[in-house]
Amino acid sequence: MKNLFKKKDKGIGKDQAFLDLKDSMKKIDASVKKKEQVIVDLKKKAMVALAQKNEKLAKVHLSKKIKQEKDIEGLYNIQRKLSDQMDAIDQAETIENATKALSNAVGVLNRYAKVIENLNVESIVADSEESMAIIDEAAEAMGDTTEDVLASDQLQQELEEMQAEVALDMGGRLAGTPEGEMPADLVVAEEEANKPSAEDVKKELEKLKRELDM
Repeated sequence: MKNLFKKKDKGIGKDQAFLDLKDSMKKIDASVKKKEQVIVDLKKKAMVALAQKNEKLAKVHLSKKIKQEKDIEGLYNIQRKLSDQMDAIDQAETIENATKALSNAVGVLNRYAKVIENLNVESIVADSEESMAIIDEAAEAMGDTTEDVLASDQLQQELEEMQAEVALDMGGRLAGTPEGEMPADLVVAEEEANKPSAEDVKKELEKLKRELDM
């Protein structure tokens, strides 16, 4: 009974093709070496025949030698074609991979293009910029107002605390001094505050000197 499920021949792959080509090139190299040795032998025989004055036999050996040389040239041509095949396979694989990559990229771009096409990009961008502007304005307004309110509240609180502290301190000191008098440290502080500066003293001396010179 015939095998109805025989696998289809998908052809050999790149690696196997390269192995076959390289194997053929090695066989050509071996054949060329054999023919080169034959050429050397035929040349010797032709020289011997000429030395023996047998020109006819020498021509026979030289004719065979020329044929071997042409065969070698043909083998080299085949070898070059095999090498060209290897280069072509490499190039074909590169093109195939590049084509697949390009095809995949085009597919991805097409999907993105369809999504973008269904969106109103200009409207989205405009709405986004408007929303960001509103948020920035709100943040700026809140930031400035909050800082001003906090600074004002803190200043007023510290002022009130200091006024209370000074009142308590003054009240305690006044309670310990005779009526109508100020505490000694406050008197000193007041005297220091009313004490003329060095600049004031200098001005007074200059004024006095001008009066004496008159």
